[in-house]
Amino acid sequence: MAYQWNLSQEQYEVKLAEQGGGCGICGRTPSEHRAKRAFAIDHDHRCCRTNSSCGKCLRGILCGDCNGGLGFFQDDPLLLLKALTYLLRWRRLHREDPNPGPH
Repeated sequence: MAYQWNLSQEQYEVKLAEQGGGCGICGRTPSEHRAKRAFAIDHDHRCCRTNSSCGKCLRGILCGDCNGGLGFFQDDPLLLLKALTYLLRWRRLHREDPNPGPH
């Protein structure tokens, strides 16, 4: 971890604690996460485009789902906002069942 992300284990633990012990987005802890594997170190790909980091562009620690989600949306806040708008619009139109799923 130290070589790839310029982050020591101690710094990782401090960062995770600053985030409340869980993913920087969803808040799930490693033990709550379905994969129960190590979380990802998230960094700004505009700075370091590879699977390593200079250490200055580390944004936080994320679970695999949230890290993958950011990647699928190309770290683009506007695209994420459009996705949020899309989901909220659907929920607003289907108020009778705000949490649809298998019944």
